[in-house]
Amino acid sequence: VLDIVGNHGSPAWTMPTRQPQFGQIFDKDGKLIADHQNLPPQELDPKHNPLHAFYNSIGPVDSKDGSIFDGNLAELSDFNQDNPAVMDYLVGAYLQWAAQGVDALRIDTIGWLPHPWWHAFVKRIRAEHPGM
Repeated sequence: VLDIVGNHGSPAWTMPTRQPQFGQIFDKDGKLIADHQNLPPQELDPKHNPLHAFYNSIGPVDSKDGSIFDGNLAELSDFNQDNPAVMDYLVGAYLQWAAQGVDALRIDTIGWLPHPWWHAFVKRIRAEHPGM
């Protein structure tokens, strides 16, 4: 059983000094495809910097200004669930683990993404591994 996360990556901002690879995502060939650059979410510029497009650019929210679907958790790199590249990346990553023998996925952050997102994710995983 592999414990997975779908809504965020590593710590990404408010580091006193930038930490190597924090807030960064690499493809299977080691190419950098996303970088939070230790910036607060509201300073990300996904329209002009493609490395920011993987992340939500909504700043910290509280219960009066938003929900768990559009906020930030513990300065982690909050994935933009509306970007199809995020879904493609996560499905691809977890399919790689399944190819190495993972029989089941335990979804740690199921409540932090809308249910339709998870249904699409599961459908794609089960297309390759029907018994998972």
